[in-house]
Amino acid sequence: MTLVAAVRSLVHDGPRPPKAIADDAGVGYAYLLKAADDAQPDVQFQARWIGPVTRAAGNCVLIQYLAKECGGVFFQPRRCSSNTSHTARTLKEFSDYLATYAQHEDKGFTKFEVEEIEQEAHDVISALLCQIDKLKADAR
Repeated sequence: MTLVAAVRSLVHDGPRPPKAIADDAGVGYAYLLKAADDAQPDVQFQARWIGPVTRAAGNCVLIQYLAKECGGVFFQPRRCSSNTSHTARTLKEFSDYLATYAQHEDKGFTKFEVEEIEQEAHDVISALLCQIDKLKADAR
């Protein structure tokens, strides 16, 4: 994926139409369409619009692209109501899951297995963030 492809996906592949994104982000509609068009290389997507357009689009593809290009990872954790038993269960499931994979680590993993592990890890992080939210809400 290229930067322009990520911008195009941000603008066109999310749950909201480009016009609504432009209106909510406070960016010109024509500019947004040109910045997301490979055939318009003279129009660059300005960095100051990354946050507003990402929030308005409800699509994190550009942030994910930038994180990956910089050697990192970005995912948007689900924030939910949680309880301690849910968090404990999630952590135990992940621990059991990793233990199973550790037995086969010397053979390597398929792309599908890596995606499964990544999703499980995201679930753990989400559960932990939910637990933190609960602790903050319950603080005296």
